[in-house]
Amino acid sequence: MPAPGHSAIAIDTSQIPEHIRLELLSIVYDATAAYFQQPGVEERYQRWKAEKDKKAAQAAAK
Repeated sequence: MPAPGHSAIAIDTSQIPEHIRLELLSIVYDATAAYFQQPGVEERYQRWKAEKDKKAAQAAAK
């Protein structure tokens, strides 16, 4: 949802050349890997994931 007073921007990703998509993926992958190398990040992620899974299981049980 765009911010009030701003229009939405649509990007047709099928128009992005494959080599550019791979370069963007590489940037995101490298940044994510570096982030997870920081102390405590993996542990926080695992706690978040467990809570998310717990909520999903509770919602499915209803």
